[in-house]
Amino acid sequence: MSRSERICPLVKWRSVARAFHAIQTCCAAHQLPSDFEPIHLAEFPRAALTPAIQGVFAFLLHVWDTENPFELSQIQRWDRNHRGAFTAWVTGAATGVACEYF
Repeated sequence: MSRSERICPLVKWRSVARAFHAIQTCCAAHQLPSDFEPIHLAEFPRAALTPAIQGVFAFLLHVWDTENPFELSQIQRWDRNHRGAFTAWVTGAATGVACEYF
């Protein structure tokens, strides 16, 4: 069993999420707990988020559970850093597995 297979899916998902500066900002402002889970993103007040950040939340919820909708076109609204975090997920640089779903 590889190291990546031994890591809890929630820990791996949280690592992917923390690569997005919007998540880091929400945690730093205590809008999200440091041990946030997908439910925290799902219940976050959407009115407090820009459309781009709503897209980041939608993406993170989608990779946790594909039942959550995500439109790839949403990444057009993202800044360079968010697109970089997305690219790290796509290529496997973030988790060791390309496009890993949890």
